[in-house]
Amino acid sequence: MKRIILLLLPLLAMATTAVAQTTSASQSAAGQTLSLKDTYFERRPVAHIHTGKNGVGKTIHIVLCPLGDSSEDFKKIISAIYWVDENVIKYSPYNPPIVTGLVYHDIGKDKEFCSVKMIKTRYKNGEMIRHLIHERVDDETAQLLIDFLAGETQWSNSTGIKFYVSDGIRLPSPELLDQ
Repeated sequence: MKRIILLLLPLLAMATTAVAQTTSASQSAAGQTLSLKDTYFERRPVAHIHTGKNGVGKTIHIVLCPLGDSSEDFKKIISAIYWVDENVIKYSPYNPPIVTGLVYHDIGKDKEFCSVKMIKTRYKNGEMIRHLIHERVDDETAQLLIDFLAGETQWSNSTGIKFYVSDGIRLPSPELLDQ
């Protein structure tokens, strides 16, 4: 893992300014919750919203949710991170995908990238159906998640998100979890 973090240090240098700028923009966004106002996050506290891009350049929001907002201590312990894009807002605003992993794709110098693993839940005829899906993320979003998992942010990690390394260039196809 130290090897991976050392490999990502150049990204850290570039992203430090971007993360600082994103933090202030996201904190003000957290107050208004962007276009997430009438979704799942109306009932759940939000510590931070990071706006980034997925692998095809579409806007995504990475939403960090704390244990609660009853005390300052609870606000700093992140218990879940959600993926919200235009499809989530449009089709499943009360079931946003939850991030379960960060994957570093080590495919060669200056070609590496990161993706997130997440569980997407939907309901069909009263039955819960879960899929494991993967989405590529931009460098700034990846760096925020790397810093979070490494304990280098203002929040404590209570998410259970795992870090993986892959030499695969392709993202896995969605996988049905409930059969």
